[in-house]
Order: sequence, then structure tokens, then C-alpha cells
Amino acid sequence: MGQKVSVEKLRDIKTGDGRPLYSSHFEQVLLDVQNRSYEQYPWLAEGLQSCTVTDNFLPDNPIIWINDEFEKMTLYPKEEILGRNCRFLQGKATSREAVADIKAALALGSSIQVELLNYRKDGVAFFNDFQILPVYARQVTVPRIVTHFIAIQIDVTHLKETGKYFEGWSPAEVGSWLVSEELGDMSRVFLKKGIHGYELAKLNKEDIEAMGFSNKEALSFVTSFEKLKKRPTEANNKQKETPRLASMKNSVAIKCFLDDCIQVFTIPKSTSLKDFSTSVKRAMGSSYLVHFAGNPNPATKEEWKSTLKNASQTILVKLNRKKEKESKASSSGKSVRRSLETSPSGSSSDTTIRDSESEFDEENPPSTPGSTRLFRSESTAIASVFINVKKLLEGEEEALTQFATREGVDSKEVADALLNLYSVHGKSPVLFRWVVNTEIMRKFESSNTFLRGNNIQAKIFTSLFTNEQSNRYLQKILAPTMERVVKEESLELDTAKGVSMDDALKRSTWIAKEIGELIGKLKSSINSCPLAIREAMLEMKKGLDAKYPQNSTLMLISVFFLKFLVPAILEPVSRGLIQKESITSSSPSNFRIFAKLLQTVANDSLSEGEKGAMVPIQVAATKLHSSLTSFFIKLCSKNEIQSMREMMDASITISPKMKEESLLKLKLAVAESQKREI
Repeated sequence: MGQKVSVEKLRDIKTGDGRPLYSSHFEQVLLDVQNRSYEQYPWLAEGLQSCTVTDNFLPDNPIIWINDEFEKMTLYPKEEILGRNCRFLQGKATSREAVADIKAALALGSSIQVELLNYRKDGVAFFNDFQILPVYARQVTVPRIVTHFIAIQIDVTHLKETGKYFEGWSPAEVGSWLVSEELGDMSRVFLKKGIHGYELAKLNKEDIEAMGFSNKEALSFVTSFEKLKKRPTEANNKQKETPRLASMKNSVAIKCFLDDCIQVFTIPKSTSLKDFSTSVKRAMGSSYLVHFAGNPNPATKEEWKSTLKNASQTILVKLNRKKEKESKASSSGKSVRRSLETSPSGSSSDTTIRDSESEFDEENPPSTPGSTRLFRSESTAIASVFINVKKLLEGEEEALTQFATREGVDSKEVADALLNLYSVHGKSPVLFRWVVNTEIMRKFESSNTFLRGNNIQAKIFTSLFTNEQSNRYLQKILAPTMERVVKEESLELDTAKGVSMDDALKRSTWIAKEIGELIGKLKSSINSCPLAIREAMLEMKKGLDAKYPQNSTLMLISVFFLKFLVPAILEPVSRGLIQKESITSSSPSNFRIFAKLLQTVANDSLSEGEKGAMVPIQVAATKLHSSLTSFFIKLCSKNEIQSMREMMDASITISPKMKEESLLKLKLAVAESQKREI
């Protein structure tokens, strides 16, 4: 399998009550699978081929682990692979007979080796020598129990390239040939244009340059095509090391992170930093600085060359947008003006930002209201709003509490602006920590009343859970479930309302199944959860652990569902989960019932003695509690969150001007809110 799971990582993992967590944690399961695989197939320990592991106990045998070689071969980042079945690599030219043979082998729990035509993320086709090996449980039974499957993938395209003359190539095969000639950028453009093999002879150097390629790249294409025309059409000497095989051996995968986007490039180790930057620009549409993971400074030519030369696995890099050249001083305020044109005032008057420190210090306000010259129509109101942003960002409880006690700052707009201020400065955990601590001091009665007030603290979390990024995450998690809920004629379980016990039990069983699948989706999509939400949950866990060590995990689960998932289920149209046209007369009732029972499972508030229609829900709650606990332990993993934060900080450039704009937006929100109060 090529990579071993570090046992040291397992020793740091604890349950909510402080006990070591081994048997239920994913990495321990994976370690056990790996050990059994090596026992049953010793040669795997020596292999460096592309490899995946699937879980035979989960529906559709999803992938639970991949190695670097799989990313390198397919260009799919693991974040887009885990939780999916391997069939996503198939395409229109994939042999249906071979696919049927694979399905039959999986059903029988047996091994199989077939050759498939698969497709990389960029559309390039490759021939895959695909081998599946069953991993058996340690207990000897008849028949043997298959817990997992190991899948080995070997790119054998280099053995096929001489077997078919280029005039019969499809666009995907043309792309495959271009990749073998180290013209990967060109392959993407050719695929988009749908260029077939018979069209290659019509292209000259000028045509290639017209597609946006350099003179050097155009000459490379012409030279490669001349060699192609001289290649024999017979499939002889197949075992010779072709240019494609040589390039595979001397290539490396570069995994690039940019905001929520992840892109994998497979490039020759001889690629210069300049050429790679050009490839990134073509693929992603902008110019970027390249940072190696953990290094805040852009990579130098020497660092790049040395790293590629010594690389033995995927290289992680962070992309930083290149700063645009500053325009003349007379237009320096335009970006601020544009960003504030969406403000309540709607003004587009000139904006001047002062460079002095006193702009950010409540103790040293501007000498006159006119010195800020923010919006002329709003200057009097905004100039009266002075915020000691330094103390706020440093997390001084007194400064935040004083801000929260001002008149008119408990509006949604202020909560949005405050959250934006801390986010832009990379200080979101400071704000979340203050919110959690003040709520705990409020001595709430239960998790149902935690963050349920009408104060600024509750609205900050509402803003976090309803922003655009959170909605995109919810759409991924909840949309399939809500589409099924809305199609149900009724989910009513109350026999007092005329529902028969048989119908109530059928509906309850269906709801329990949907809740189980939803929680499974949460676990498999944990890497998609927005960083801000994970940081907020971590701060909440710290606060609850200190105050309520016995019940902290259960309270955390309850708040997450109550504040985040349940409101979206109750209003699925406004959150983009379903279309308005799909709503029926029974839909609102279905939403309420499903949301209530989901929260009941999250709260683990069902007793062992539940009877009637609630029995399936009670059984589901019992089974799912450990899954929810492990999900929240991973969701609040300090190490994972810290890694995500470092990646985010290195991927996004926050200029001083953006930070100043975030303060202006907060001032404007406070001024507008105070005006409404008056």
C-alpha cells in the first residue's frame, strides 16, 4: 500500500470523557486493514503503485483511503475522492463488460484483474490495469467475511500507444498522447476544443500559437507530431520504455490549494517554476505566487528545483494571488468605494482612508468629524463611531463586552460586520471564544437555550451558520435528504391523528434510515465543513469541557444540530436545499416532523423503553450516538483545524486596505443600527 498510518497519532486521540479512543476511530480501523492486507498479500508492502481501499460494509463500497500515486495518476485530489465509488473514473468508452465483471467479483467477494479505459479529472483517457483484492476478517468463517477491498491501478497506456494509428484517436486519446509528450497544458485546451486524431495533421505552428501557446510550445507540438507520424502502427516491442513510461517515472504530483479549490498537476521533475506558474495560470485563470506548505514566503527557483528533484511523494503547495500594481494615488480609494457601494447608504462618494494608527484606536479619535471623510452623506454618523479594534482583536473580554453593551449593536448587520472583521484579520476564534464564554456565564438552562437569545452573541453564530459558505456546505449535506422528504406524502406518526400503527411504523423506519444516511453524509464530508464553523465548534467544546465535563460532547452535538441543521430543514427553500415548485401542502408538516426527530436523535433524549412508532427512532439513536461522538471529535480536532488555518492563511492575501475596509463596514453597520434605534 506504500504508506503506513502512524500509531503515534492514535495515542493523542481521546473521547469526550478523556479516555483513549482506539477501536472506533477511523485511523485505527485503517491500520488494522493495512496489517491484514500485508498478512494476506505480503507483496503489497513493497509496492509503489496507485492504491485505494474501500469499505465493503458501507453502501456502494466507498473509497476510504488513497495513496499519493492515485492522486498523481488521476489528478483528482483526495478531498474529491473519499466517500465515492471508483466508478467515477469511468467514461463513455469504458467497457461495460469489464464493469459487469467487476460488479460480479465484488458481489462474490473474490479477486479480479481487468483492463479498463478510465479518465483523469481533466478528461484525458488512460488504460488502467485494474486489480481488486478482498481483505478478509481475522475470524475464520465459511464463507470468509470480506471487510474491505484493496484496488491496485497501473497506468498501462504506454503499452497501447503503438497499437492504434493516430487518425482514429478520440479527443481523450489525443489528450493522452499530449500528456506523454509533456504537453499537459495543451491537452486541456485540445480536450475543450474536442480535437480528434484526424485533425492533428491540419494544425500548424501558427494554429497552436493562436490557441495562446508560446513559440517554444508550438515548436514542441510540431516536433512531437512529426515523430508520431513516423511511429509504426503495429503493436510491436510493447515492453520498450516509451516516452510516456519514462515521463511517468520522472514525474511528480503537485497538489495546489486555493480557497475552497484544490487542483492536482502531474509534471516532469524538470519543470521550471516559471513553466509551472504558466500552467497554473492557464488552468485557473489568474497569476499566483507558489508557496510550499508551511513556508510563508514564495518559493524561489532554487527551492523549487531542489524540491522537485528530491520529491518521492505528492508536493503540497499553496497559491497566493499576485497583488495587482497600485494605480496612481488619486485613485487609491476606488477599491474601498466599490466595496462599500453595497452598503445601506448606497453612496458612491469619494472615500479617504487615513494611514495613522489612531484610526484603529478609540482612545485617540480623529480631531474633527470631517477628518475621516467616509461617506459625505453619512460622515456625521460614522465619524461618531470609534472602535478600539486592537483591543477587540486581541480578545480582551472587557473591550468586547463594552462593545456589546452599546445601544443598537445587537442587529444582524452589526453581527455580520463583526464576524467579517475578525475573519479578515484571521482572529475568528477570539470572537467565538468570547461568545461561548459569555453564554456560559449567562447560566443557560439547557442546550436548547444556549445561543437562543436576541443578543449580539446569538446573532454572531446565526450569521456564521447562514452565510454563503455555510449554505453551500448545507446544500451538499442536506439537499438529497430534503428532496426525498418533500416527496413523501406524509411523515405524521401520531396515531391520535388517525394514522394507523402500520403506517406510523413504516414512516418511522423510513425517517430513521434517512437520519442514519444524513449522519453518514456528515462524517464522509467532514473535510468540506467550513473552517470558521470548525473553529467555532472547537471554542465551544473548550468552554463546555471546562464547565460541563460530563455532558460537553452531547451538548455540543445538540447545539450544532439545533443552530445549524434544524433551521435549514425548517426553511429549505430559502437556504437553497429544494426548489419552491416542489413544495406541497404536506411539506411544512414533513419538515417539522423530520427536524424534530433529527434533533431528538442528536439530543439522545429517547429512553430505552420507547414503544410503538418511536421504536425505530430509538434504535437509530442508540446506533448513531457513537458515530456522532466520533464525528465531533474529528470536527473539533485541534491539529486538523490548525493545518486548515495555516493553509488558508498562506492561500489568501489580506491587504491592509482590506482590513481597513472591514472596520469601515463595522462602523457603518453600527451607525445605521444606532440611527434605527433613535
